[in-house]
Amino acid sequence: MWGRVYRDRQIFVRTDGRLRFLRVSSGLQIFVSGVALGTLLWAGIATWTASEQQAMLVQSRERMGALERDRTRLGGELGAVRAQYSNATTEIVRQYRELHRLIATRGVLERDLVQAQTRLAEVETAFHVALNESRELDQHLGHLRQRLQVSVASNHLMETRLREAASALAGANRGRQQEAERRRAYESRLSALESALMQSTANQDVVRQRLYEQQQAIETVEGSRDVARAEIRQMSSRIAALTSDLDQTQRSNASLRKRLASTADALTRTHEEQIEAERKGYRLASTVSSLEGRLDQVRQTQLELLRGIRSKAQRNIAALEATLQMTEIPLNELLEATHAYRPGIGGPMIALDDEGLAEDESFESMVGTLEMDLLRWEAMQELLENAPLARPTTTGYVSSEFGPRKDPITGRRAVHKGIDIAAPARTPIYATARGLVTFAGRKSAYGRLVEIDHGYGFVTRYAHLRSIDVEAGQSVEFHDQVGTMGSSGRSTGSHVHYEVLFQGEQVDPSNFLRAGRYVFKVKDASG
Repeated sequence: MWGRVYRDRQIFVRTDGRLRFLRVSSGLQIFVSGVALGTLLWAGIATWTASEQQAMLVQSRERMGALERDRTRLGGELGAVRAQYSNATTEIVRQYRELHRLIATRGVLERDLVQAQTRLAEVETAFHVALNESRELDQHLGHLRQRLQVSVASNHLMETRLREAASALAGANRGRQQEAERRRAYESRLSALESALMQSTANQDVVRQRLYEQQQAIETVEGSRDVARAEIRQMSSRIAALTSDLDQTQRSNASLRKRLASTADALTRTHEEQIEAERKGYRLASTVSSLEGRLDQVRQTQLELLRGIRSKAQRNIAALEATLQMTEIPLNELLEATHAYRPGIGGPMIALDDEGLAEDESFESMVGTLEMDLLRWEAMQELLENAPLARPTTTGYVSSEFGPRKDPITGRRAVHKGIDIAAPARTPIYATARGLVTFAGRKSAYGRLVEIDHGYGFVTRYAHLRSIDVEAGQSVEFHDQVGTMGSSGRSTGSHVHYEVLFQGEQVDPSNFLRAGRYVFKVKDASG
């Protein structure tokens, strides 16, 4: 078959009348056909690879755009949540201040109530003392009345005796007058009876004896009258003293009645104040209970909102952690690298009073956990934005992996600190993340080299370039062209030597490329 298709052929060429021919053997025909077929196959494969890479790049850009939109949306949601959290915090602080004010008012009312109760107790004590004094005064007044009654009875007795004495004195006076009349009668008769008197000595002695007895009776009556007068004067002074005591007692009773009336008024006012204070206390307790109920409702609503946000944030964090773990760099080291680029915050820890908030999960602990989750999410977002997760070219294939290999020039065992991506010369080389160009020029075996510092400990190198399109100190964005593919330096053909360094040590770029392909699944994982 090959003999019929590829037979020896001759090509005749006529030049200026001279005829020449070129002999084309079958082997040469087969060789040329093979070269043409190989070229066509290579061109087809390269075209297909370029189209696939272009499609992947377009898809990557679309997914990066979707991820950026999702990030913007999440940022908006985070801002809204922070605004809600700020508003809720402001409302809680206001309600806490109102509650503390009510509690302070309640404390003042309780102190007023205690003072009123103390005052009431003092008034009650004073009332009891006044009541005891009143009882003692009543007893003393009763004794005085008894003494007055005794004095009145004695006075009546003395008056009776005085009347009897006066009656006796009147009788004595009448008897005296009668005796005087008799004396005059006797004297008148004496002159007439001088002779008879002399004769009647015995009768005269009897008369004298009777006169003497009458005089003794008169003297006795006059002594009794003086004694009665002295007793009357003594009783009058005692009556005056008793009357003065009675007036003083009545004045004391009037003052005591006034004090009792004032005490009763004070007790009434104190009782009314106590009732009003109890009413205010009940209203205050009702208000506090209502506020506590509203606080519970607000706290439950905020807890539910925070739980939902935290759940979504944790899902996003889990997806981002899975992506970053594909770089095979410990996640803690990656996150520690973000601390140098964050502003310092701190201060003493002053815990809020969790009384009334201690449940299965308090609001403060939930907010603290969410803040930590958001900080972790932001740190990983910053890492994703600055980590070199994309390919430096849109075409080509990996011709040499990271790690041990046979040196392409010496053939000895060696360590390859990056990956080689082969593609035609002048293929554009792009920055795999935004950063600052720290080196752009020739560097020994690297040939033409571009080195970019992306921050957070990440550095990328693009070696063996044909041309360099950036210069040191220039800032570049993601997918900015930094040069073109070539074979400068220690190289066997057109390719780019791509290195990724973290904290000054080379790491496998393939892990970052694999993580970059996985990044576009974050949206599905976070949705």
